[in-house]
Formats: sequence, C-alpha cells, structure tokens
Amino acid sequence: MKPTEFNNFSDTFVFDTHIPWPTLSIFGWIHGDETAWIKTIDYLIKQIWNHAMNLLNWKLILAYGNQVAMQLGEKWERQDVYNMNRTFIKKYLKSISDEYEIQRTQQLAKILDESDILLDIHSTSSASDPFIFAEDIWDELAIAKSIFSGNTIVWWEAMAKKIWIIDWDTNGYMHALWKTALTLECGNHLDAWAAQVWKQTATRLLSHLWMIDNKQESEENNGTGYEMYGIETKTAKDFTFAKDFRNFTKIQVWDLVYSDAEKDVYAQEDF
Repeated sequence: MKPTEFNNFSDTFVFDTHIPWPTLSIFGWIHGDETAWIKTIDYLIKQIWNHAMNLLNWKLILAYGNQVAMQLGEKWERQDVYNMNRTFIKKYLKSISDEYEIQRTQQLAKILDESDILLDIHSTSSASDPFIFAEDIWDELAIAKSIFSGNTIVWWEAMAKKIWIIDWDTNGYMHALWKTALTLECGNHLDAWAAQVWKQTATRLLSHLWMIDNKQESEENNGTGYEMYGIETKTAKDFTFAKDFRNFTKIQVWDLVYSDAEKDVYAQEDF
C-alpha cells in the first residue's frame, strides 16, 4: 500500500485500506524546531510502503505540520507572530490569508474534520521526561495509559481555558468536535531517546487500534497521573522563579515558588 496525496496538500501521506471508519491522524512538526519525530515518520512510511508493517483496517494520515518553519529550523515561520498550535479557531480558520501558517492550519483542520483520533507529537527545548496529555473523556485516558508508560496529564484544557489562547490547539479543535485527541511530549528535541518514545508510542497506538498485524502487548503504565491544579501568570517584569524548576519537579508545602514585584508565592500543599 503506497501513500496517496490528500487533496493536493503537501507534506501529507495517506494510507487507506478502504475499510470505512474510523480515521487516525498523526501530526508532527507543528513547531519547526521540534525534531524528535523526523526518523519515526520516515520509519512508519517505509514500513508500510515496503509491507513490513501491514495496515489492516481504517485510514492512516501522517502529516508534517509546518514545512517552512522546519526548513528554517525555527519554532514558527515568523517569530512572535503565529504560534501555529494556537491558530485552530474560527478567527484563523475562516480567514482569507496569504500567510503560510494560516493556510497550513486550514489544511490540517480539514484533515482533523475527517479524523476520528489524533496523535499530535511534540518535543521540548529543555530536558524533560516524556509525558502525554489526555482528558478523562470517552476512552481517551484509557488509550493513553495503554500505549504510553510515562506520566499522564489531565485537566489541561480546563485550566487552559483560563488563559484562553492555549485552548486553540489541535486537541481543543478535536475535542470541540467530540473526538479523541492525544498530545505526546516525547522529551528534548535532540535526545535520541525522544525519537524512540515517539516510534514506540505511535506503533503501540496502531496496534491498540488493530490497524496493524504485528500486535503488541499493551504498555504497562508505570508513570504518574497528574491533574492540572491551577495556572499562575506573572504580573511584573521582574518575575523570577525560586529555582530552576523542570517538568514534574516535586514541590513541598510552603516552598517558595516564585516572586515578583507584588508578592512571593508559596506552595499551599505538596505537589
């Protein structure tokens, strides 16, 4: 089975078994500097193309998100203008624009419209353990725990709505359509292990959905589930963290978290 072009959209590969419903889409490189998934999408394409991985059911769509930013090696094409993963809302989706990133968002949204499940792949600029975003809706959280053994974050969207622009991402778009969406942060951009996390998680998702014949055992989830507790926003230019916090840093009650011109903020309980 060879990929077919998707409505003349570039950087998109479609593998269709012609067994209707549902459709799985896997996105990567929404941000052009997040390079962890390059080898993995090439791996999936070659495995399916060469029949080393046989697609049994459904339609699989693999999409590069932001080709121009990829070529520039930057997060966005135009720095500080568009964060492409904050443009999946009506303001941009219905606009007529000659901006590449807005046009590409509109193309990707059409793919999401026909998709039933999304796995959106990202990586981090600093050192980080891999983690996955999933909400406790439908079977989304169960799927995440079955395919990924690391930390899981829930209630992201509930908290994100307090900072309205964060909810304008691919997950928010899919959830507004009552569809399943997972976002995987697979570690630092340049960490070789990050690519392995991506490859393993994507393959397990295909296996979990019975899309491929090399059935794998579900992942034993040894990670921790984290619920979003709240969001703090800085109110002054001299905002400083109390220390160099990283993802999943443990904080004890009454630890100083940050300071700004107006206040010192301490943890109210153990985190």
